[in-house]
Amino acid sequence: MDLHQKNENMLSDEHFELETLSHLVAGNRGRLLDGRRTPGILESYDAESAMFIWRITDFEDKGEFWEIPAEEINGFQFEKNSNRLKETEVKIIEDKCKKYSERLVIEASQQDYLETQEELADFRAEIHDWFLSESTFVKEGGSKLDLRAKEGCQYLFQDLHSVMKRYNLLELEIMTTKQYILEPYSERWIKGMRIVMAEMGLIDFNEKIPRIKEIFEGIGTKENRRKYIKEIYIS
Repeated sequence: MDLHQKNENMLSDEHFELETLSHLVAGNRGRLLDGRRTPGILESYDAESAMFIWRITDFEDKGEFWEIPAEEINGFQFEKNSNRLKETEVKIIEDKCKKYSERLVIEASQQDYLETQEELADFRAEIHDWFLSESTFVKEGGSKLDLRAKEGCQYLFQDLHSVMKRYNLLELEIMTTKQYILEPYSERWIKGMRIVMAEMGLIDFNEKIPRIKEIFEGIGTKENRRKYIKEIYIS
């Protein structure tokens, strides 16, 4: 059984035209150039960030959307006779894409790494104490794992859920998991995580500059991301 859905009767590529920046018009329909030709609609284009919203219209992710940099439109094809932008409008988008092609480089610092390790040690000790006194895996599961089971241990799942709630990290866990599965190169969420990891001395970062102003706002503040990353590292 295939993990992902597909359309055995999908139209051939001859029914579509190769993409260009001129296709960045809300309402244009097309397909991602993946193996199953995931269909969708270009829902909107944001001139400030030079990104477009692609709404998926079929398969298991139907109704979900991706936020995609304009220059990555070359990964799509559109229905023939789709609406097009004027050359002057395309030039504006090209200039904006060039602006966002600048690189942000953060080299992992040894000092940041050591400070993070100290924080992790303190956090690990705190979680350890909680685990011994509150864990359902210990109290009800007898601290035993069935290595032959086809499903994960429900007690450990409950423990992880409880820890996430205790430190107000559950919403971040849900967001990160969803985004990593749906859009692993998410500009808004996953890139923000990698930037914070680099600032913690855990990885090097060398990617295009962020193009979404509110990348570190709401639940995605750097402080919240640091707490979440520490929890993941010790779990």
